Amino acid sequence: MSKDTEDVVVEAKEEDKKIVKPIIEIIDYKEEIHLETSEIKIANKIAVMLPMTGKYAKIGKAILDGINISIEEIETTKKPDISIFDTGDSSIDIKEILENINSEDFSLIVGPLTKKNINQVYLYKNNNIPNITFNYSDSYIKKNKSIYQFGLLPEDEAICAANKALIDQKHNVIIIQPNNKWGERVGNAYKLRFEEFGGEILSTVVYDVNDMQIGNLIKENIGVKESQLRKKQIEKLLNQKFIFTPFIREDIDAFFAVGTHKQMQIIKPQLDFNYAEGIQVYSSSHIYRGTKDKKLYKDLDEIIFCDIPWLYNKINLSDKEKFYSNNSKKKLLRFVALGIDVIKVFPYLAKLKDEKNKHIKLNTGYLSIDEFNKIRRNPIYVKFKNGLAKEYKK
Repeated sequence: MSKDTEDVVVEAKEEDKKIVKPIIEIIDYKEEIHLETSEIKIANKIAVMLPMTGKYAKIGKAILDGINISIEEIETTKKPDISIFDTGDSSIDIKEILENINSEDFSLIVGPLTKKNINQVYLYKNNNIPNITFNYSDSYIKKNKSIYQFGLLPEDEAICAANKALIDQKHNVIIIQPNNKWGERVGNAYKLRFEEFGGEILSTVVYDVNDMQIGNLIKENIGVKESQLRKKQIEKLLNQKFIFTPFIREDIDAFFAVGTHKQMQIIKPQLDFNYAEGIQVYSSSHIYRGTKDKKLYKDLDEIIFCDIPWLYNKINLSDKEKFYSNNSKKKLLRFVALGIDVIKVFPYLAKLKDEKNKHIKLNTGYLSIDEFNKIRRNPIYVKFKNGLAKEYKK
């Protein structure tokens, strides 16, 4: 290589660094927050509003399992007392529950779970007791300084996946999403984040979850059909057949493909079959049920997705093993982690609220508080390798 060529290569690499560095500075994890032992205040009496009966009872009980795990880990002689208020009945009176809570000396309220009940909390809550919900309101309602919204938003994972693609210098992406509200939410969140930092969405493939004949949709969007059509035109023009390998459009850097593990077991092989096997696929935790099963996930190798740290670390191993052996609970481990974190984040609320450039690393991700009192999660990166999902730190 000549000296001039070397100079050009070095200059190009420096330009790449100038582009990537600001992205990493903006979207990478914030500075971690620390509290002195004297600053850590434990709630001594906790009101828990969760569905113990009805449609969402399994989720409510999984969150409660996490709350109990977290309380057991508190290193004090007197553990916090908890009182459970069942919100499983569709006709439950949230106003009455709040009045009951007001009449007692609670230092923390956690819950409720459903958006409907959260909206009612905003309407009727008239005390200064910190209240951490397990979901996010979808209404533009009056801000209440004592209410913090916390949950497992799929949008947080879409933003995380967009961040990873940008860090990996994937600037042109095709989105593949299901034709339902969840798919639209996740796809839109990814698009907004990706375009915010200069990425380009080449196209969006929307597939029917009830009819997974997605091969033709993929062919059309990655250029294989066009390539095959050109082959036929040339054969017709020359009046002879020839061996031909179709090729895909050259501007595709990556795919953001989302769905259940069953849907992705169709989508990923279709991408590989249609000559896109070397292109990186990013996704969300929806593709992983949290259990080790090489056969189940063997077709998803090399996919990078975002998820909660708790499923991949060595914390609460005995509790996790217990849940893994329970068929009704092993699919709800992320809600258990949510219950653990709602107790652990409480002592940090005031500081996180004051220092929005900082986070605390817990079981559901790197947590920070935005200007709307929403606790936002920055999950970790995970990659499938040989059918196993493991944290990916590269």
